[in-house]
Amino acid sequence: MWTVSHRIKTSFVLGAMYISTGILSCEQKPAAVLPAPDPEPAKAIEGTYRAKAFNETGEPIPYPINGQTLTLQIKAVTADTVQVDILATANGKYSPGQTLSYSRAAITSQKQSNGTITYYVNLTEIPDRCGYNTLWIYANKELDYNFIPPGNRPCSGAKIRFNK
Repeated sequence: MWTVSHRIKTSFVLGAMYISTGILSCEQKPAAVLPAPDPEPAKAIEGTYRAKAFNETGEPIPYPINGQTLTLQIKAVTADTVQVDILATANGKYSPGQTLSYSRAAITSQKQSNGTITYYVNLTEIPDRCGYNTLWIYANKELDYNFIPPGNRPCSGAKIRFNK
């Protein structure tokens, strides 16, 4: 016949065995280390980008559109500031309507969960309340120019995808 003391000892021994088995069989995987943002993001995104597609409704339209396209140039000014020139002509909603230059646009960056870094450029000092007039530059060297096309109402924007 089992006594209460014997049952407690048996339960304790079995519990200790289960815990030690769990600890020994548990694999500790090292935490994923994401890359640090580039200390000089301006150099990372500097270059010439060519328009690939216009997107306002979820259906991209490839460039050239109406026989026209756009070019976007980024030049480093400081480690975290760039000059941006968008070379465009009037083409309805498919371009900003004219060549635009921004002499000192600030860059921020964010580490993504997949380990890449996305760069964000605010073209104006005071960001647009709807998130337009910005560039998003991805690790695959694609760039989204978020803008409000000529004739659109405020906060009714579009994006132009560029490739480097």
